[in-house]
Amino acid sequence: IRHCNSISEGYISLRLGSLNIKYGPNGIGKSTIARALELRTADNDGLEELTPFKHKSLKSGPRPSIEGADSIQNVMTFNDEYVSQFVFQRDEVLK
Repeated sequence: IRHCNSISEGYISLRLGSLNIKYGPNGIGKSTIARALELRTADNDGLEELTPFKHKSLKSGPRPSIEGADSIQNVMTFNDEYVSQFVFQRDEVLK
């Protein structure tokens, strides 16, 4: 993963067809990694959303990219949106 938000360059390992958990302190890029993989599976142009602020105004500046994730077809992220959609319902405990 390169040039995604505050990540200049990062390397991660994922096991296909498995639950992959990324754990670490706040602010190290876990959400950025998850968002980058989600955007990559949806539409490679969507990665532009993660262009670092310092590069947004540069037409020829570095752009977000992900290498080696071509075989990843689906990404599900257990985040606030997921929890709100499936777990906490107004009239139900679980959906």
